[in-house]
Amino acid sequence: MNNAGGPPPVSGAIGTVRISSRHWSANMLAPIALMSALMPKMAARGWGRVVNITSQSVKAPIPQLGLSNAARAGLTGYASQSAPEPI
Repeated sequence: MNNAGGPPPVSGAIGTVRISSRHWSANMLAPIALMSALMPKMAARGWGRVVNITSQSVKAPIPQLGLSNAARAGLTGYASQSAPEPI
């Protein structure tokens, strides 16, 4: 199961690079790397599940949480592929 806390609310359209890269990594890149590492083993066994807990913001973005909205939507998009490609 993947879940990480989101970035703080940000005024304006874009947050700082420091906040953005740290939370982008925690909320999207790390879960994708984990899935990429686990999926070949699950495929070899013929079974496996990955559960990503993201946010309701995937369906309806939350004002002031642009960084979180983007990272969680990106992870959901990647994971919703029928067979995500390894990175």
